[in-house]
Amino acid sequence: MEGCYLLEISKIKIYRDKKKVSLEELVKICREEYHNFDKKYLVYKDFREKNMLLTQALNSAVILQYTIEDQVLIMRHT
Repeated sequence: MEGCYLLEISKIKIYRDKKKVSLEELVKICREEYHNFDKKYLVYKDFREKNMLLTQALNSAVILQYTIEDQVLIMRHT
């Protein structure tokens, strides 16, 4: 998801077999790999635009939320 987000805001370039991957191509790949990708990406993007990161811990019931403040990550268990 982070890759899609960074590609969408033009912070990274992604290559596959030495060819540049477009956002549309990456979204297509993600839709095949992730169940409900579009819904999950909308939520992920909303948090990122609020300067937050979400990660899933080993226990799938635990979501870790990070706030980026002056390049310091503040972790909250939710």
